[in-house]
Amino acid sequence: MTVTIAERRFLCPACGGALHWQPVRQALACAACGAAEPAPSSPPTVLPEHPLDEGLRAAHAPSAPSERVAYQCGTCRALSYVDQDARAEKCPFCGAGALLPYDAHADPFHPETLIPFAVSEPDARASAQRWIRAQWFAPPVLARRARTGVIRASYVPFWTFDAHALGHWERAGTRGIVNMDFVDVLACADPQEDAALLEALEPWPTRMRRAWDPRYVAGWTVASGTGRLPEASVAAHARMERDLVATAVRNQTAREREKVRLMGIEYTRETFAQTLLPIWRLDYTYLGRPYRIVINGANGTAVGKAPVSAVKIALVAVVALWLYVLAEDPATALAIPAWIARTVTWLVTRPFGGP
Repeated sequence: MTVTIAERRFLCPACGGALHWQPVRQALACAACGAAEPAPSSPPTVLPEHPLDEGLRAAHAPSAPSERVAYQCGTCRALSYVDQDARAEKCPFCGAGALLPYDAHADPFHPETLIPFAVSEPDARASAQRWIRAQWFAPPVLARRARTGVIRASYVPFWTFDAHALGHWERAGTRGIVNMDFVDVLACADPQEDAALLEALEPWPTRMRRAWDPRYVAGWTVASGTGRLPEASVAAHARMERDLVATAVRNQTAREREKVRLMGIEYTRETFAQTLLPIWRLDYTYLGRPYRIVINGANGTAVGKAPVSAVKIALVAVVALWLYVLAEDPATALAIPAWIARTVTWLVTRPFGGP
């Protein structure tokens, strides 16, 4: 289950209201009086990266007792942390008093960088509408769903991986080597997310990446990453293997590509890091089935899944059939539109006493 992390609240120095990160202004702004503070920091000069082998050993090592206790709010599902000798009375996120103990070790994610939101809700809806209009087979009613559907935003946790990979391939007795350098290969740290859908949002504008600062997430939902490093590294290796195979078969014929097998891969200089990426989600239903469009909160790229219109598919089938008849029997094909016109005219005029 995706939960949110309760972060610090920042108060407006002018009126005492809550400051939220505003994508359009790229600053902390107060909704009450409009006062704003500049962006927290400049891009980090050195991005934090950790050796993957050390991270995997630490992931399998027994966890040391924590000096802080985690609680989850029963109202807003947010997480908060207090010292062991302190007592949690109210949720710092919504103020509710229904706090329940939470297994903090189930959430091993501690972001070190993030890309701040730069796309506002109206712009995210506009991106979703443009994506829907590009889906020719989608029902026309979906454009209205994009304007009125439920849209939510959150920072989604990701693991990033760098590596140099050397792949050995074989094809019908012929062997070869392919090597690639991988940078910022992403693996989502939330197992409930659709990995293929999120991958379609790439590439992310890494120039917008910033060092972690809670002011960037003020007023926004931060999803809790429950995916562990070992599983994430396996997913990242699968993506690297896919690219290695694509590179190995790039200059081969279609028949040769089917016979290429990757015999083994050697990984060196492997590192990992943790980051947060901004994502809008537009959820809607069509004929009782749920669908989702996701929007890149940094550049507005939208991808998703959409139903197809049976009417449009039928029209395409009719046109394709007519083109086939035109190629085989032009005279008959050209007579069909005239016959359809006469039939429609007869159906229209008949109620009014036409011939």
